[in-house]
Amino acid sequence: MDKEKTGETELTASLQRLGNAMNLQSLENAMKEKIEKACWKEPSRACCIHRIPEFLSRIDEKACHPQVVSLGPYHRGAKHLQDMETHKWRALGNTLSRKGETIITYLQELENVVKQARGCYAGDNELTNDDEFLEMMVVDGFFMLEVLIGTVEGFRILTYSEMDPVFSLSGTMLMIQKDLLLLENQIPMFILDKLLGIRRKEVEYNVSYLAQRFFLRLYRGDPWGEICWDRFMNSMGMQKEAFHLLDLLHGTLITRNYSDDSTLTREMDFSPLLEMRPISHAKAVIKFKREREPKELLWDAKFEDGIFEISYVDMNMKSLMLNLCALEQCFSLRERKNYVTAFMIFMNYLICSPADVEHLRDTGIMRNDFGSDYNVVEFFKKLCQGVVYGRFNTTLLRVAYNFNEYCNNSYTTVDPELLVFNMHRRMDEAIALTEDTSNNRCIYRIPKFLTELEVKAQYPHVVSLGPYHRDSVHLKAMEVHKWKALKNILKRNSKRINDYIDVLKEHEPKARACYDTSINLSSIDFNEMMLLDGCFILEFLVGANKGFRKLGYSEMDPVFSISGFMHMIRQDFILLENQIPMFILEELHRINTRDSSKNSVLHLALRFFHPLISRSEPFVESDWDVFLSSLDVPEVPHLLGLVYWMFTTIVFDSKTKKPGKLEANKTTTLGLDLNLLLAMRPVSYLQNRGIKFRRGSSSISSGIEFNRPFLKIPCILLDMTMKTVMLTLVAYEQVHSSQLKNNDVTSYMVFMDYLIDSGEDVKYLRESGIMMNSPETDSDVAYFFNHACLRVVYGNFNPLLLEVAKKLDEFCKQKSSVWIKSLWEDYLRSPWTALSIVAGTVLLILTFLQTFYTIFQYHHTSKQ
Repeated sequence: MDKEKTGETELTASLQRLGNAMNLQSLENAMKEKIEKACWKEPSRACCIHRIPEFLSRIDEKACHPQVVSLGPYHRGAKHLQDMETHKWRALGNTLSRKGETIITYLQELENVVKQARGCYAGDNELTNDDEFLEMMVVDGFFMLEVLIGTVEGFRILTYSEMDPVFSLSGTMLMIQKDLLLLENQIPMFILDKLLGIRRKEVEYNVSYLAQRFFLRLYRGDPWGEICWDRFMNSMGMQKEAFHLLDLLHGTLITRNYSDDSTLTREMDFSPLLEMRPISHAKAVIKFKREREPKELLWDAKFEDGIFEISYVDMNMKSLMLNLCALEQCFSLRERKNYVTAFMIFMNYLICSPADVEHLRDTGIMRNDFGSDYNVVEFFKKLCQGVVYGRFNTTLLRVAYNFNEYCNNSYTTVDPELLVFNMHRRMDEAIALTEDTSNNRCIYRIPKFLTELEVKAQYPHVVSLGPYHRDSVHLKAMEVHKWKALKNILKRNSKRINDYIDVLKEHEPKARACYDTSINLSSIDFNEMMLLDGCFILEFLVGANKGFRKLGYSEMDPVFSISGFMHMIRQDFILLENQIPMFILEELHRINTRDSSKNSVLHLALRFFHPLISRSEPFVESDWDVFLSSLDVPEVPHLLGLVYWMFTTIVFDSKTKKPGKLEANKTTTLGLDLNLLLAMRPVSYLQNRGIKFRRGSSSISSGIEFNRPFLKIPCILLDMTMKTVMLTLVAYEQVHSSQLKNNDVTSYMVFMDYLIDSGEDVKYLRESGIMMNSPETDSDVAYFFNHACLRVVYGNFNPLLLEVAKKLDEFCKQKSSVWIKSLWEDYLRSPWTALSIVAGTVLLILTFLQTFYTIFQYHHTSKQ
């Protein structure tokens, strides 16, 4: 028995060892497979189409990835690009039918180069089947050729209709043309050459010549393209040894024979770059100007005798910059020079703050439609964080060295007499500028700290008025409607443009002085802007009052009708940076109507803007019209000034439902301290102290009042529109604080900030009928009030609100208020508990009386 047990034990152990061995073997095989997959396969020398490095694509994915069409294998399966696949096959079919050939001719031509074409792409791709890869090369190649030929020769020649949704000079084609210049969206040049070679009867030039003409058409008319015009023309017909379209464009923009002794990074001294001063520091001794005609490099710089010339930089070309940098990074180990990357690194050391970008814009070196100069600073910073310097442009290093030497000598060995002369000249210019404009200035840039909370609420969404946002790309669509409005006014009133221009020229100096900064516009451009923007405003003011049909517009007009655009346009009309001087509007209206009354435009604007201040209160239109006609409106600098006057003067009575005008506030801040605000407590605390919240009149300047124990606060509908209005009015008070008696809106916002600490406080105000915050959540409203006035100046604080704060503090300090609150909460909230207390009290009194009379009777009997 013992031997049998021993044998079974040995057998079991052997089987277990065998099983372990098999498990180890399978584990070993799995690990070997993972090792093989992890092994890096060196790409072939023919590899030229790479994926963009991740650190570059993270800067802006849309600028690195195709938006309309996929070319090559990298984005072939992207869902948002599938719609264009049908049009690729349509292009192939159209080509074959035009030439009367079969597709087998092209397949046979490319069959022998499939492996060579595969080698052009870095890494593995999903198309493991050579047939699928060959099909992709033919379909994508023909599509690309159709776009190139159609852009250069015209799509009508290729038998496409003018109304074709893709193959016509439309918006879609512009997006396709840009997708053709993405690094990850390329077809090898030799594939295109072979396909075009078969189509030789149709065109008589090679792909390089065709592509260069494509570049010429693509960028002609653009400021950046105008600079490139001679470069494109001089390189026309020259055979480029390019791998693909993007590489060809890179070589076209940078002259191949440019003499530069660029060497590898390890042999260079980059200290001149590190020592460069930013533009904001150097502009005191250096004059920056735009290099008009860069000869060898499109993006270049040169420095001589205190003049720093820099090539034109169009930030609209951000996508091209990223892809050219990515191309140089992927080719950095080859005999390529990183000219674009070097220029971007060079600019990164020059640009350290938005002030540097602003100076480049003012000098015409840079065009920026990013929305803010800070975005440009971040773009160059992120772009240069992970790039390999490679074969750096030593010319830029020499420029940096000369720039540093000049700055150092200028700061240390400057001529004292010259320095004194320049300082006096600068002081005289500053005094002259401020004396000429300070009295008239009324249209300011919004303080930056006020844009941090709601950036979208501070800038126009639909229309630009005045010079500050004149060049914003997303507002260009409305320019057509401005010209439409002007033509309609001229036709309706039988006027000539000269009738307006002559008047505007007389008022041009005064109008220019209304703006916070000097306006870099010629007299013609400035007066044209005043005329277009002013007539556009007047057309809306008149149309909203009389009806756009009476002005000759259709009911279906996309802009001049009571439509969704009206709300957005009304909102844009009140923005601080989007104003036209009121006297300009009055002069234009006088020419239109021959109405010399001073307040005609003001009364039109009152009716146009009244929905903004009556949104939380129902009103009768007839009462409003009667009220407006009786108003005596003071002189205001622009439309925003009128809206501010309306907000702080007009009040809606919640009982009578009628508008009224507030009397002048005669209360002073004498004896009142801003520290009273610090003693204020949030709604939840005041509620526990016995204070009840009630809905008051709709005036934010006098609608908050405290009559024990009721705190009345005007109702407010806080949505995105009201956020825009409130933030804009706060900004208006901040820049006009010296001209206003009380900063009523700022005072209201600060007072509400101290009342609201959390969403629970907003909830209680909402339940009390004071706050309507659809679609905002209670927490969002609390966040808005807590951050809207973090860094504002409290000057000219509304004394009425300080008086309310003082009364609240005194009330909260009384212990009786706590007792009364406790009695109410614990015993009088329910009618049954109140009834039981009354019954108990009556019973207690009766018991006391019974006891009293019993004792009284006893003593009376004893005495007898």
